[in-house]
Amino acid sequence: MSSFRLIQQTDRIPAEMGRSFGYCFLIRGLTSYSVVIRQEVEHPPWTQADGTLGTEYSHEDTFKVLNGRTNGCLGHTFDEPKDLVSGVWRVRLSIAGNTLAVKELVIVRPDDL
Repeated sequence: MSSFRLIQQTDRIPAEMGRSFGYCFLIRGLTSYSVVIRQEVEHPPWTQADGTLGTEYSHEDTFKVLNGRTNGCLGHTFDEPKDLVSGVWRVRLSIAGNTLAVKELVIVRPDDL
């Protein structure tokens, strides 16, 4: 987690190229040696590379469990112009289909901050 640095804690994120946002987590009570954590993100429509509209994406990562705990940081960087869509983004964190947390963020045009 040391590669991430908190600059500001907020639910309103400016839609600017290169801007990163995300969250860090700690999960306790795990009984395996590793765990697959799924991040699902729902966002306002954007045009994907194939020309279709996309409203969500997901990603899975495997995390090592030590003493029944795991932690990490996940997020998103506005690195393509299509990403710069204003509105509510909903982030869901789950393990094996069980939702652990849901967070809503509002992406805004920089002028609206």
